[in-house]
Amino acid sequence: MSKFRVLRSSIALGLLGAVFVACGGTSPRDDVEGESSSIVLPAATTTVELVSIADARTQLGSPTVNFGGDIKTWTNVPAAHQSFFKFDLAMIPAGAVIESAEFKIHFNGHYAGSNNTELGRVEGAWAEDTITWNTQPAVTWNGYSVPVGDAEQELEYDVTELVATWQTGARPNHGFAIRSTQNGGKQYWSREYNGAFPPRLEITYSMPQPPGPRPDLGDAPDTSNGVGIANTAYPLAGVLGQFPTVFAVPANQAAGPRHANDTVQAVLGQCITAELEAHVGPDQDPANNILRNPAGMLGDFSDNETCDDGWRNRGIRFYNCSTQTLQVRVSKPVGATQPLMYLNVSFDGNRTGNWGDIAPCIPPSGGAAVPSYEWIVQNQPINMAMVPAGGSFDFAVNTVRILNTTEGLPHWMRFTLSETPVPAAGGQYDGRGPHPFNRPTGWEFGESEDIFQIPPPPMPPPSLLEPS
Repeated sequence: MSKFRVLRSSIALGLLGAVFVACGGTSPRDDVEGESSSIVLPAATTTVELVSIADARTQLGSPTVNFGGDIKTWTNVPAAHQSFFKFDLAMIPAGAVIESAEFKIHFNGHYAGSNNTELGRVEGAWAEDTITWNTQPAVTWNGYSVPVGDAEQELEYDVTELVATWQTGARPNHGFAIRSTQNGGKQYWSREYNGAFPPRLEITYSMPQPPGPRPDLGDAPDTSNGVGIANTAYPLAGVLGQFPTVFAVPANQAAGPRHANDTVQAVLGQCITAELEAHVGPDQDPANNILRNPAGMLGDFSDNETCDDGWRNRGIRFYNCSTQTLQVRVSKPVGATQPLMYLNVSFDGNRTGNWGDIAPCIPPSGGAAVPSYEWIVQNQPINMAMVPAGGSFDFAVNTVRILNTTEGLPHWMRFTLSETPVPAAGGQYDGRGPHPFNRPTGWEFGESEDIFQIPPPPMPPPSLLEPS
């Protein structure tokens, strides 16, 4: 049992119906209380496996050298080598309760001899590409160690209570460190290793689900929002977001997808938070999805939705003119009756700040040019009979050929689950939903989740040689 002990408590989400009041002419619907007609979602329990976003080792013999890009990490006697690991918990929704957390690293068989590898809590900030022995932050070592022999093996540490403090904000998340407690070195694969054993953090969390309607919108940047605020999609490139996210727009403008969810029939992932509009009005998160921070200040903000948990295999890469398989989780509450939903996925493969482009490409196998799409999943039927009542099911969804002329860079994506197919013309779809002039509450059911997808790093060939 981990010695990092804290008292964990459930952070209950507020009952949205109790706080939704009229909020001016920008809201498409204000009468959302009506809880007697809603279906209550059970508390959702989800397990995710996160790959480290940074790992590095430090060594006394090279006190000013950074070892942040190697395919392995390293431990030796306590005063010789230490290794550091960092994880991004952004995928864990605000308000989630950490039920269990396990840190896993893989010993690659080098070197022989018995040893114990001790886990510690890192107490200060560090960066993979700059950390050295002389600049490494302090570590609180607690004596929680795992024996390591000669055989290749996976090491597992119970870090539930420490991760819970990160989730609640009781402690800052600076990651873990490991060191040997005896003479003799041990090697562990890092995230750069070209294999299946990067450092991982497996987290199981539960999400309290209050009753009430769950109107839902996206949170991709939308400069065409009518508020007069530039909403940046890719800051370093100076590209503004033109993704349709705001729902209440003029007749000649694409409306963002809105899902009324007066009764919850199907959601992406296992949780959903409610908001009346993307940029204004009450929001359960509590920050509006775009254009406001938690204090309500207007500005260039986006990506504020905390329950974007439907896409499960985020560690995959997207290659131009190739297909890919997405793992998408769909849940439904007890009492749901909707038999069929439709899944659509958009991918801004040319980073222009919008979706819907088509371009010719030559397939990897060669031959004549074929079209590639930013609309990478096109009205995929989702059979809700496959989803157990009160549970979830992970669907393997194949894409069409993907337009990705900017491989290796981040991209905005939209996953939309709706009860009807999306509107498309000429083989193009730009992420919009039903217009409020035609359907004042948008789609009846479902959810839209916008993801700022950061591709994993390219994998170098493996090597076990220690740098000099």
